[in-house]
Amino acid sequence: MDLIHIVNDLCEEMNSEVSQATNEIPNLRREMNEKEHLHKLKKDLLKPYFKDFITRKVTNEAMVNFRQCKYSVDPRYIGKEIEVELFENEEHVHFYYNGERIRSHQRTTKKLNNHQEDLVQILKSEAMSHKEDEIQEHIRQSMKLYDLLEDETDE
Repeated sequence: MDLIHIVNDLCEEMNSEVSQATNEIPNLRREMNEKEHLHKLKKDLLKPYFKDFITRKVTNEAMVNFRQCKYSVDPRYIGKEIEVELFENEEHVHFYYNGERIRSHQRTTKKLNNHQEDLVQILKSEAMSHKEDEIQEHIRQSMKLYDLLEDETDE
């Protein structure tokens, strides 16, 4: 048994016995006399103090690995540490760099989650200098092929 459990058990035991000072049980006194004077606290009041920051490094492919899936971000963040946060009942994942949100994705079970803008930026980079319409067509074809592959692996 760790120290926290021992202290919690001791507090519970002490607050369930009659106090020598008030001749009342502290738990009952609080329930009957003091609770009505307390204000409701906002659920998220202490959240910033206990927030666990999840950080990930952006891969050379401009992807962020999170919960066995990859999510795209702008290629200018390659090699940089970014923060990851889940929102809206863990249905959306947001990525931050220096406190500024740089990308949001709907959370899925798909292995690769690409955002159209990120794909365009990757293909516009020096390594892939093509015209805008060629880039868009390449992305459309690649995504169709990927969706077909993913459907085959699901079966």
